[in-house]
Amino acid sequence: MKRMVTMGMAAVALLAGGCAMWGPKTTADGLRPVKRAFDLTKYGVANPEGLTLHQGDIYFTARNTFIKKPAQIMRITAKDELESVLTFGADVSPLGLAFGPDGNLYVCDNHFADDVWGKSRLLRVSFSDEGKPVSVDVAAAGFNHINAIAMRGGDVYVTETVLARAPNGVTTGAVFKFALADLQQKKPVAVKSAATDPRCLLTITTRNPLVQYSANGLTFDGNGNLFICSFGDGVMWRATFDAKGAVASCKPWVDTRNVAMLSLDGAHYDAQDNVVWVTDLLGNAVASIGVDRPVVQVVARNKVPHDAADGDLDTPADVIRRGDKLYVVNFNLEFGVHKATAHQAVSVIKLK
Repeated sequence: MKRMVTMGMAAVALLAGGCAMWGPKTTADGLRPVKRAFDLTKYGVANPEGLTLHQGDIYFTARNTFIKKPAQIMRITAKDELESVLTFGADVSPLGLAFGPDGNLYVCDNHFADDVWGKSRLLRVSFSDEGKPVSVDVAAAGFNHINAIAMRGGDVYVTETVLARAPNGVTTGAVFKFALADLQQKKPVAVKSAATDPRCLLTITTRNPLVQYSANGLTFDGNGNLFICSFGDGVMWRATFDAKGAVASCKPWVDTRNVAMLSLDGAHYDAQDNVVWVTDLLGNAVASIGVDRPVVQVVARNKVPHDAADGDLDTPADVIRRGDKLYVVNFNLEFGVHKATAHQAVSVIKLK
């Protein structure tokens, strides 16, 4: 996938700035140690991207671009064992994923390139009563850059990272909302990737002309507020809703560049600590963001660029908490100053 990222080492040098401490058992510089949970190379898996937690198991997508194999869905069991769930056909390029209340797994299938728009899809993976995948079909099509997905009630929310790009370098991103029942039709929902589509819930703007990618990770907090990552600006947006479910407000919540983060990619709400965990793909960092107060606390950070040979962060794409551990998937593809390497890993950060 071609990406418009021209950031050089001068911009990355911003990482020399300070970072906040979070909790005990930190390293000398105030950050928590990062360990390798799985060496994906040994499993024939590469380029993990999206994460979701379902019935105690962690699921993630593996695009396998580096090893030139069909993409997969992988699962980390409650016993911390890694197993393959599904191998897709050759035409699938998965990013975010989430289980719906119907028991199906919905997967963002992203085919965006600077010269390829409108070809991305939302897929549905159906399972048997024994938990085995039995079919993959298209639930919606017509997205430019479908990226992350979240569920709330009977509705499905997905980010459209590139809704539009303006000549001045401003990128518009969006969140699309679907009633789950609307995705159960015989034909895929036809999406028009524009603010005029009735399913376009809201839009955000990203003003970084060097990194023209907007709405990325998204997650709901315990009060039903929606948090949306602006990838290129490193800004977290927050949307609130009225009693009828209409958007009451949507505005920037916190700018993570204040703690030297360079981007915001994956996001997952943690009810235990009432924070949103986020990854900084460009800056090789993981942080928490308060949902009641706009406070950013960096918990892990590696040099840029970096190699995940030792399990360290290498273009971390998503993070999710299970128990007292954060699991981080390292995308490990060429992006800006980052180079693809043979070392593919899922990292883990202990919180206690």
